[in-house]
Amino acid sequence: MVLLAIALLATGTVAAIQFDGAAPESAEVGEEVNMSIEITEPFADPLPSQWTLEGDTELNSADWTIVAEDNTGDIVSRSDTNELQLNADDSIVTVTVEIRGEVPDGISYNYENPDEENYTAVELLRQTDSGAERVADEAIWEAHRYTAESQEARTAIDEAAQSVEEANSGEDELDSAISAYNNANFELAIDLADEAESTAEGSEQTTQFLLLGGAVVVLTAVVGGGFYVYRQRQRDTNKLR
Repeated sequence: MVLLAIALLATGTVAAIQFDGAAPESAEVGEEVNMSIEITEPFADPLPSQWTLEGDTELNSADWTIVAEDNTGDIVSRSDTNELQLNADDSIVTVTVEIRGEVPDGISYNYENPDEENYTAVELLRQTDSGAERVADEAIWEAHRYTAESQEARTAIDEAAQSVEEANSGEDELDSAISAYNNANFELAIDLADEAESTAEGSEQTTQFLLLGGAVVVLTAVVGGGFYVYRQRQRDTNKLR
């Protein structure tokens, strides 16, 4: 019996708190977004049987709703703030966190690493004697943000980058455009991206012209050679007569 108990413990699974939710899509600064997170196993080890759930966010004018339900779907407790006391004695099995707010400004622009432009949509914490700590490592959701100007500049650079890659020309202008973007100088970034694209397209046209010119030279040589052979044969025929 002891060996069986040990075997069951060894093969058993340990429950862990689970989260079901997705961060908002990329949105413009000032736009209203919302998201919902469902928490299951809220008292799984190492969480205690009684603790306070706290939500944090960088959204502006955030509205929170936190609802705890038992296994029948009945609401056990509810909060319209970013905090809710959870107690295992209340038979809580799921907790739903909903938030709505406006995308904040304060973007640190980075064209090559868009994640640097993210903001924290939701972070779930629990209160402890030493302060608040994240409920679990994965209990944080970030989302991308932009302004109309930064989005226009990013699109211009994207298009220029494709032309530069195809033509293998215009890299210097493209690098300068990216640098301007990272410094939030979007008007300059767009101008430099246009220059990079023009340089790339000009280089590609020059390459095509040279290839066409080379083809014309080859064709001229072939035609000229053929005409020469024809004239020689004509002369040989005349001599035979």
